[in-house]
Amino acid sequence: MSGCKYYPPEDLDELEELAEAATGPQQEAALQIIAAHFHDAHLAYGVMGGLNFCVRGSGRATQDVDVAVSKNRSLEATLGLLSGDNRITRPKSKTAWVSGVARIFVLVGRQQVQIDLKWQRAEGHDFDGDYTDLRFVCTDKRYRNAVREMADAIPRAQRMELLEEVEEHNPKSVATVAYALKLDDTPAPEPARP
Repeated sequence: MSGCKYYPPEDLDELEELAEAATGPQQEAALQIIAAHFHDAHLAYGVMGGLNFCVRGSGRATQDVDVAVSKNRSLEATLGLLSGDNRITRPKSKTAWVSGVARIFVLVGRQQVQIDLKWQRAEGHDFDGDYTDLRFVCTDKRYRNAVREMADAIPRAQRMELLEEVEEHNPKSVATVAYALKLDDTPAPEPARP
């Protein structure tokens, strides 16, 4: 697989227009491509915006995929994780992401999909929204086992910080969140179905 492509500022409008035709399944496939790179690099990220609502069961349509990435790595270093993938087209100029948001495009089949990578808190995203999303994936039976599988990639201190917030704000969720984050030896909150 050769490297990613770079677009100059004058090509952005055309790429955005091409990406408008992306379907939900194509957006999910693009997210999986990006997520695989982030997972390999142990980079924390979160899905925001319209696709986040779709994953939660809402019928809300979206034109792009918004992904918040950990502030523990610069946005330039984050973009560097994608440099070896020829399905990805990213901004050529560093000034394109000076605001903390980098608009990239992922080719899924023949369809471009727009993904906005947002450096954590670049747009003033507050902890309350992050907390709600994290608690949701830890407590929802569709996602908590996936969270548990990758929990060791998150520093224990950060997992404990989230659990302390849950203890303070949602004490009924403590056991389920502790299970998802591998912070105790409790069995799964609900038995797995055959």
